[in-house]
Amino acid sequence: MSHHKIRRLNVTDGFLGGLDVTFKDGLICLIGGRGSGKTTILELLRYALNRQPLEDGARKAASRRFRTLIEANLGRGAVEVEFETQDGIVYHIERRVGEDPIVSDANGETVDPAILDSGIQIDAAIFSQNEVEEIAMKPDYLRDVLDRFCTRELTDIQRRIEQAKLALQRNGSEVVQLSVKSAENREALKNLPELETRLQALNEELKEAKLPANIESAAKLKSLRTHESAALTRIKPVLEEAGETLAPIQNALIGEFKQVFSEDVLNGPNGAIFQDLRQAMLTGVDKFRNGIKQAEEALAAMTEAGLSAVAMLKKAQMPQESAYQDLLKQSAEHQQRLRERDKLAKQVAQLHTAKEEADRIEKRLGELAKERKRLLADYSSEVEARFRLRESVAEDLTSQLSETIRVKVAQGADREAYRQFLIQYRDPSIREYNNPTTKIVNSLSPVDLAALVESRKAEELAVEAEIDERFALGVLNGLAADLRSRFELELITLDDVPSIELFVCNEWRISSRLSTGQMCSVVLPLLLLDSVAPLVIDQPEDNLDNRFVTDNVAEMVARNQERRQMIFITHNPNIPVMGQASQVVVMDASDGKGEKVGEGSVDEMKDKIVELLEGGERAFQARREKYGW
Repeated sequence: MSHHKIRRLNVTDGFLGGLDVTFKDGLICLIGGRGSGKTTILELLRYALNRQPLEDGARKAASRRFRTLIEANLGRGAVEVEFETQDGIVYHIERRVGEDPIVSDANGETVDPAILDSGIQIDAAIFSQNEVEEIAMKPDYLRDVLDRFCTRELTDIQRRIEQAKLALQRNGSEVVQLSVKSAENREALKNLPELETRLQALNEELKEAKLPANIESAAKLKSLRTHESAALTRIKPVLEEAGETLAPIQNALIGEFKQVFSEDVLNGPNGAIFQDLRQAMLTGVDKFRNGIKQAEEALAAMTEAGLSAVAMLKKAQMPQESAYQDLLKQSAEHQQRLRERDKLAKQVAQLHTAKEEADRIEKRLGELAKERKRLLADYSSEVEARFRLRESVAEDLTSQLSETIRVKVAQGADREAYRQFLIQYRDPSIREYNNPTTKIVNSLSPVDLAALVESRKAEELAVEAEIDERFALGVLNGLAADLRSRFELELITLDDVPSIELFVCNEWRISSRLSTGQMCSVVLPLLLLDSVAPLVIDQPEDNLDNRFVTDNVAEMVARNQERRQMIFITHNPNIPVMGQASQVVVMDASDGKGEKVGEGSVDEMKDKIVELLEGGERAFQARREKYGW
């Protein structure tokens, strides 16, 4: 089978308690009177397959209605769905109100429910009433539809985009931490030249003073003890830096393997290859983890040795230092200058250690800057690849649709999140900000603006965006105040905006400018195109005239019978009859319960089709006589 299939729906309680439907392939039509449970079937399928409306923005109201419907109609029971993938793998999904789905394979083994969100192993395109119209009006809805035609390729690209973003976030986090340390070191090192000059002058004075031999010797040993203590302080930051590099390496490797060995490939026709590879990888992972563990143990041992050395050195130096202090008390003439020299020597030694750390940090920051440049290039490349894929899909879809319908994709045209981000960093003393902010958003990409933040080129921003230089400076200063904001700016994704257009009245009109009927007439053919995912729609004929339903919808449905499963709730007889439905399921309701009262082919359900969709035999015959058929 070259496409997915919903094989069975079973409901154990609630309004449809006891319903058990085995779906065929091709076109399945659910018919029945108002309130018989047809729409509830669609929403239960949506709930089981975790395809409920999202909680974002305008979809919140739809999400609340959906939850209310599920709670009211499922009761304490469960909805169970049997799903067969295009590779012939069968999954069983069970879900109750307020709980996550439970997914198991054909052997009854529990499967990670994340498989429902993959868009590859299990997928279904489910649309309630009015959602077809919403697709025409809302670009993000249309983008979801468009992406279904390239799920496998897009999933790989999206995964690489997320990996690049995570790598950039890790990079940014390390840069921020090291930049704080670097700033602290730079502040502390401001006094180093002065202290070195003073120390050198004191050493010259003491040299000219011609100290007694015993004090001269003791002073040199004091200087050596200072260097000994300073030397040991160099160990800790080096070991800590090495330790911080271990965890990300291990996590990145294991995460990558989880993406490789998904349930569909392990259980597919070539599963043996992947199972053998997984075993080899798991063995390698164990060795890798052991290596990481050994490295961690080695670092722990070195840290312990360093701490032990510090304690031992302190213990060894205590009597030496005590003897030195006693000796100084005997030399009142040189005591003050020697103590001052010792204090300066200690400060200089500590600052030299800080300088070594500062040099190491600056070197690492240089490496991170080069790494970030490469990561941003990779990230940009993947975002570009995503657009090219969507653009290619749009062109392919346009070629399959009628000459009066076309699909287009505008690259990176969704800039609202970018605009909202910049508003946070505006100069609050400037009251008018909407227009200049919009100009910035439309003139520069987030990455280009981030580069101007780093260079503080307010004049260049003002010219590029055609805005006041004072406003430009306020934005740059606001973003520059925190390094993290610049990194967040670089990661703002400008998503692609698809559109579907109809050629009408000698011009191409975007779908949002069309009448409701026109909207449905351009979106529905798009939804009916070939796809591996089952298509479930509630009343696809809404807002369409019967001629369009017969000549376009029914014709496309009939043509796709062998390439896709389609489950339609309908009140239009042309869809099951002209669409050559393989199965008609008849629903009815009585005593507050919905139930299946019949199912079969169009011929077997002919009487029910006439009764429910034609208005009955009498009405059907009256029309025949009226029209002279």
